[in-house]
Amino acid sequence: MFALVLIILVLPCSSLEGEDSVRNSVCLCDGSSCSSGDRCFGQQCFTSLSILNGTSVLQKGCILGNEEGSLRCSSPPSPELVIECCSGNLCNMNVSLQSPMKDVELSAGRPVLRDQECVCEGGVCERDHRCAGQQCFSSLKMIDGVAVQQKGCLRDDEEGRATCAMPPSSAHVVKCCQGHLCNMNVTVQAPGKEEEVKPLIRQEHECVCEGSSCGTGNRCMGHQCFSSLTANAGSLVYQKGCFKVYEQSTLTCKTPPSRDQIVECCQGPLCNMNSTVELPVKADELPNYSVTTLAIVIVAPIIVLIILSAIAILVFRRIHHNQMERLTSRDAEYGTIDGLIASNVGESTLA
Repeated sequence: MFALVLIILVLPCSSLEGEDSVRNSVCLCDGSSCSSGDRCFGQQCFTSLSILNGTSVLQKGCILGNEEGSLRCSSPPSPELVIECCSGNLCNMNVSLQSPMKDVELSAGRPVLRDQECVCEGGVCERDHRCAGQQCFSSLKMIDGVAVQQKGCLRDDEEGRATCAMPPSSAHVVKCCQGHLCNMNVTVQAPGKEEEVKPLIRQEHECVCEGSSCGTGNRCMGHQCFSSLTANAGSLVYQKGCFKVYEQSTLTCKTPPSRDQIVECCQGPLCNMNSTVELPVKADELPNYSVTTLAIVIVAPIIVLIILSAIAILVFRRIHHNQMERLTSRDAEYGTIDGLIASNVGESTLA
């Protein structure tokens, strides 16, 4: 599929001379076939998104006015290939495409995963080493005794889930994760270098099932129960259900909450019956206090402290004043007694 797109749509940007009479639009050229620059000339510009080995490959370039190229432009989008054509200078510069979701039946209660950006290394990757998919992966593959590391994206379909659930072997190890650039710092090691993990008992439990993916009943059986909340086009979508694939449940339950999606898991019969989840509070949703409010909060304790200090000073001054009055009255009494004693002594001397 990828080679067919290259043969039909992508024109080498190096052969520009001598064909200006046929090519009358300047287009943005981005992809492996653009060898001599980021511009090309053609009657139409195109933007294509194809899936190659589970990795999304975005390309831009020019199309000649042949019937085959026109047919490709008019072909409906598919999960493997999406093409959008336009006419005009650099009309494909700001065009971005998304691969349509496959119409597959979801297992009872399994939440729909959102597209996210992943690190892309090795294989077919864009210039910025990024790709878009519903799951990110890091893999280690032994080729002729040489360890080959690779990172990229996977779709949340049967093939992607089977790849993530594949047990590690001496020839191939794959680790998957969900979240923005979650595979950036993930390093995969060959088996034997990691600690042995004891096999877990994968016992199924009955879980509450609520949401569009549930069947006729409100119960499902799985290894783990979950409650999820997803922000979709400004509306909140609540779901409850169970994971039937153990590896998929482990992967999803370890995903950290984001501003658009949160999943909480539990084990046990009907453990998600009374569980509720809320999205993390955004930074711009935090209360915004005005300058007046902050000034009141800071100045009010200082004013209260000043008032209490003034009251304490008045009380101490009052106590001190009362003590001084008592001392003054005592001194007056002592003076009167001394005068009487002196007068008595004088009278006795004259006698």
